[in-house]
Amino acid sequence: MKLTGIKFIYMLGIGGIGMSALARYFKCKGNNVFGYDKVHSDLCKELELEGFKIRYKLNVRDMLDCIKDIPSDQLLIIYTPAIP
Repeated sequence: MKLTGIKFIYMLGIGGIGMSALARYFKCKGNNVFGYDKVHSDLCKELELEGFKIRYKLNVRDMLDCIKDIPSDQLLIIYTPAIP
């Protein structure tokens, strides 16, 4: 998968150990990274202190509101299999 042109990354399950590492990686690469997690954990608090925007309400409409103005060719959505 080529990530050329991707500027925004929305992550479902951003507070997991693997997903948070990916979030930090993509942020270091210059992407705008934000996402959702079910639990406001210590790891999520750390990410928020680093500037990540995290939502804690699982609602499709809420997610769509977050990404509606982003061109689809600039957006990558990443999810963890930990979310049913």
